[in-house]
Amino acid sequence: MSDYAGQSFFNGLVIFRLFLVVSLSLFVIKDLPFRLYSLHTVIKTFAFWGYLNIAGPWFTDAPDLAQKIDFVFYNSVTIGAGIFVYFTQIRGRLPKIHSIIALTIILVTIFDSVAIFVDYQWYWLKLGVYGIIVSAFYFSALYVYCIAQKITIEKYYAIPFILGLLSYALLYIRLLGWIEYEPLYSIAYLLFLGEIFVFVIFLGRIFRNTEQNKRLAEQQLTFNLEQSARLKELDTLKTTFFANISHEFRTPLTLILSPLNDLQKEFPKRQIFGVMRQNAERLLALINQLLDLSKLEAGKMTLEIQQADLSQFLRQLLASFESLAQSKSIFFQYE
Repeated sequence: MSDYAGQSFFNGLVIFRLFLVVSLSLFVIKDLPFRLYSLHTVIKTFAFWGYLNIAGPWFTDAPDLAQKIDFVFYNSVTIGAGIFVYFTQIRGRLPKIHSIIALTIILVTIFDSVAIFVDYQWYWLKLGVYGIIVSAFYFSALYVYCIAQKITIEKYYAIPFILGLLSYALLYIRLLGWIEYEPLYSIAYLLFLGEIFVFVIFLGRIFRNTEQNKRLAEQQLTFNLEQSARLKELDTLKTTFFANISHEFRTPLTLILSPLNDLQKEFPKRQIFGVMRQNAERLLALINQLLDLSKLEAGKMTLEIQQADLSQFLRQLLASFESLAQSKSIFFQYE
């Protein structure tokens, strides 16, 4: 009667924790670490029911198949732990070797779960139990290593996570008979209770951090919008400035071009007037391009395509530099 009452009490706590974390992750706390911890909690809940051999009969009346289902459930706690540690602590924070080890643990556990359905043998069962114990101590040691190396950890999740892992590890150590110490079960269940109560205590801090992060994200968004508005205003001022100064340059250039055309007609043999006119027209074209900036920003600039003699265009372009080359005694030739 006492064992039945104790099991009912623990089942009640497990169901309460499952309902709590799933509800919060779906509707309240949407941070990745909390959702990964919620996934781990869901997996761990079914693992607990698999350990008690009560999950399998929910799915089938066949005893052999029920045993396999129970094994898959309690063996999956290693997968849940590996996923949580990999995404919250290992990836991007620790050397690559730890990623390889964590992923190897997950893959071996998946392989073991599949193998038990194909070949239900004692060595697959033992491999699963060894995997739970080894992964529990490895992941716990990983957090100790991070603390020693002053690497940031998600402490509000790490502490209950480690308590839960050690709880499962002690249960299976006692099951294998490695330590013949009767109170080991009691210690394991105390750690299990400690995980639940510590997590509930930390929920307040998790809520506070979530709200703070949300507030900081909103402030950052407001700052980015203000910066964007300022940059747009500055860009408008810049375009207006270029447009105004371009108009100021355009008028005297237009006035210079007219007499140059007259001089070229009057003295057709003087090449210098042609060169001066070409350079003035080039400057005018560049100024017109500055004036086209406003059209470009408004999305009204269209591409004007025309056929032309590329050789003639380059010859005119390079002719602008002939007088400069002659003044510096440079042989300047176009082919």
